[in-house]
Amino acid sequence: SRSAESVVEEIEGVSADIILFSDDNFFTEPKRAEKICDLIIERKIKKRFVAQTRIDLAEYPELLKKIVKAGFKMLLLGIESPHDRILANLNKGFDQATIRKRFSVFRKYPILYHGYYIYGNIGETEEEMLYISKFSKEIGLDSIAFSKLRLDKYSPLKEIVENTPGYHLTVRGEVYSDRYSHSYLKKIHRKLLSKIL
Repeated sequence: SRSAESVVEEIEGVSADIILFSDDNFFTEPKRAEKICDLIIERKIKKRFVAQTRIDLAEYPELLKKIVKAGFKMLLLGIESPHDRILANLNKGFDQATIRKRFSVFRKYPILYHGYYIYGNIGETEEEMLYISKFSKEIGLDSIAFSKLRLDKYSPLKEIVENTPGYHLTVRGEVYSDRYSHSYLKKIHRKLLSKIL
């Protein structure tokens, strides 16, 4: 990956006031991320930053302090589901208890937190889908976005969908079931919107 210095030089050359780091690996090397923040602070770069990241960033409180000082205003986090069995199916590598624990750390820092979710997962009930909004409030998210489960042709979940009775894929890779049709999932989407934060 590029050096901290070259990243910060590029930031200095950008005229925009707000910069989005769309690489969710940006914080996976905490020392490099700290160096980037240190350089932003040192060079008094007055911009606002938004970054995609993983919830394990909460394990680095020193880095979180520097993120705030450097001007990061919002973190975009892929949570995907509040339900342990669905998180396991999606190979997220964490469970609901871990999400809650990480957010108890995040809430100590004055940053906006945006969570991404997937609904319509295999075996997920309507009640479980609608719990997304409540769970988001419980953990302290500021905003959320959600999309229907959708698979590309190389997804390991594709085989599970094909071997689960009552589940189907549209041509575009959207998953639906005998219980929750494509149009019923749209209704759930509207209900989720009505319950949004």
